[in-house]
Amino acid sequence: MSNRLYQILFILLLCLSNSDLHASHARAMDIYYECLGNNYYKFYVKFYRDCIGVNEPNNIVLNIRSSSCNKNININLADKSGPIEISQLCPAQLGNSQCVSSSKPYPGTEEYIYTTNPIQLQQCSDWIMRYDLCCRNSAITNIVSPSSKQIYIEASLDNTNNICNNSPQYSNYPILYGCINQPLCFNHGATDPDVDSLSFELITPMGVNGSLLTFSSGLSVNNPIFSSTPITFDQNTGQLCLTPNQVQQGVVAIKTYEWKLINGIYVNTSYSNREVQLIIIGTCGAIYAGDPSYTFNVNSGTISPDSITLGVCEGQTIDFEMIVTDPNPSTNYTITTNANVATPGATVTMTGNNPVSLHYNWTTNATSVGQYLISLSVDNTDCPIPRVIYKTLVIQVHDGIVTNIADTSVCDNSIIIDAGVTGNADYQWSTGILDSVININTDGTYWVDITRGQCTVRDSVLIGFFDSTSANFNMNPNCQNEISDFFDLSQSTSNQWQWNFGDGGVSTIQNPGHTYTSPGTYQVDLITSNSSVCYDTISKSITIDAPLIVDIGPDTNQCGGAILLDGSVGSNVSYTWSDGTPDSILNVSSSGTFWLQIDHNGCTERDSAIINIFSLPNSGFSWTGNCTDSFIVFSDLSSSGTNTWIWNFGDNTFTETIQNPEHDFENGTGIFEVSLVVTDAIGCTDTTYKHIWITDEYWMYVPNSFTPDNDQINDVFCISYHGIRTETFQFIVYN
Repeated sequence: MSNRLYQILFILLLCLSNSDLHASHARAMDIYYECLGNNYYKFYVKFYRDCIGVNEPNNIVLNIRSSSCNKNININLADKSGPIEISQLCPAQLGNSQCVSSSKPYPGTEEYIYTTNPIQLQQCSDWIMRYDLCCRNSAITNIVSPSSKQIYIEASLDNTNNICNNSPQYSNYPILYGCINQPLCFNHGATDPDVDSLSFELITPMGVNGSLLTFSSGLSVNNPIFSSTPITFDQNTGQLCLTPNQVQQGVVAIKTYEWKLINGIYVNTSYSNREVQLIIIGTCGAIYAGDPSYTFNVNSGTISPDSITLGVCEGQTIDFEMIVTDPNPSTNYTITTNANVATPGATVTMTGNNPVSLHYNWTTNATSVGQYLISLSVDNTDCPIPRVIYKTLVIQVHDGIVTNIADTSVCDNSIIIDAGVTGNADYQWSTGILDSVININTDGTYWVDITRGQCTVRDSVLIGFFDSTSANFNMNPNCQNEISDFFDLSQSTSNQWQWNFGDGGVSTIQNPGHTYTSPGTYQVDLITSNSSVCYDTISKSITIDAPLIVDIGPDTNQCGGAILLDGSVGSNVSYTWSDGTPDSILNVSSSGTFWLQIDHNGCTERDSAIINIFSLPNSGFSWTGNCTDSFIVFSDLSSSGTNTWIWNFGDNTFTETIQNPEHDFENGTGIFEVSLVVTDAIGCTDTTYKHIWITDEYWMYVPNSFTPDNDQINDVFCISYHGIRTETFQFIVYN
């Protein structure tokens, strides 16, 4: 279309509504907020005015209320920035915008942004931020009496559960010019700083306090603009497309919903309203032989059947190219996009002008999971008012599928492997099983393909089966500081042993010995395995006693007789002597080496003694002499081998040590006990005692008759004696 034709059409449009345009000014508004942490928020209102209307407000009073918290707050947004002219004019014609002068030929729009200092809010689930302003520009054709109607916006916030939420923001200006009978699409370029999923809804424009306004006849919330084709609205992207068939200026209101993924479920947490004005001018005529064509090449990522959604798994790269070609070689195009804002870290490059190519590349990571809306604005750079066509792409970064099935060695006859991952997924095992769980009973390598949405991963697992093992052992406990022996009785397939003796000691040999340094009861564990795969454990208790002290006495030399060896130490003890006697005492009557072994709960101790019992010498003697003579000769009659003699004559005189002594009992008469003590070479002794009666003289008178006739004369038979012992006297009467 020629510049001259645009000029004529827009001047005609301005002439038709010039008086009304000066009576009002509000074209569009939107609201958004930013979470600063600790429930501090900063609020923004964007206001778009018709440059030939009345001036913008100096400040905006934003009402914030919560029914559940019984709060109603007015916040003065006095910090104003702008204006920024956003007129849909080519750069060469911006000087002819009515924002420069009301006498200029082309319509203009200015943007103002109002904000305030951070405000701390109580945690409430139903905060509503709202603002209305009088009045709308009267050029609006799809609302009854627009110049008397206020423009109204609102947003909601749920800041409970420590949610620090940021509202969506829009990169595309809410003012769009189009021509009748030419396809027109608009997209808001919505992005969410929290990467929340967004959905969109067409709503009825609102006036004072949120009251619903009335559409002009023939129009409705789903058909807010007269169009020769059905109006399409994508609730997932907010893309609105139509073919306007008459000159009109329509308000289109949308509500944007935020959906947070909480515990695996998307929950609607907030919304915000926005209005857009579509200004349709008269028939523009054919600019060229046809509309531009679009070529969309996906180099990495998966395109969905809707042709606007690109899917990729986290950690993968999205790479695509959009090429715009116009059959009119004199038409040049530019493409602008919010991709750098919507997907931070993405690389966007544009080359050429007809065709013009936009190349996009973004490598995602684990924090990229979510939905992103990419807005592409195709501008044909025509003057004074270029034609802008909006395209929208949805980039869906899916949760990556994390799986790591460990190779497994199995001791049983079968094993169940579960490859289940978080969330819904489809499974395809190499065996044909279509489930996350598989029962395996044969050695081998198995793989599974796991698919969720557009993400597929493959994992494999190596399974090996081994014979099971059974642990058992016996033990021979010993005393403290002695070696206790342990004997493996496990199943023969075991070839690895791990002993734990309960006192910190360990061993890996099959039949170990272990020394306990302290008495007590210990738990002994044995773990057996074969090929480090199959394990079995058994535990037993062992009691270690302190050593008993056994003492049967010193080595002993004894002359004759017997000796008792006593090794008693207490109860619950078994005794074994060297001759097999099972008692604590042994009567020894012969020479030899004797030992005693005691056993108490496996604790054994032994003591020994050398015993020598020598034969006694046999002592004896004889004597010769007269009983009335005090001089006696003694003769030793002892057995051979004696070598010392001790004579004691019983008369308190000296002793004699010669073998055959003589002794004179010169001190008197009487009975004397004479003893001889002989000693052999070993030192053994024997003693013999004899009595000798020494008298000075002895006599006896015996009558030869007596007359027992009671005449008192010679009636008694009486023997008189001297020096004769009565115990040796014997008297016999024959007749």
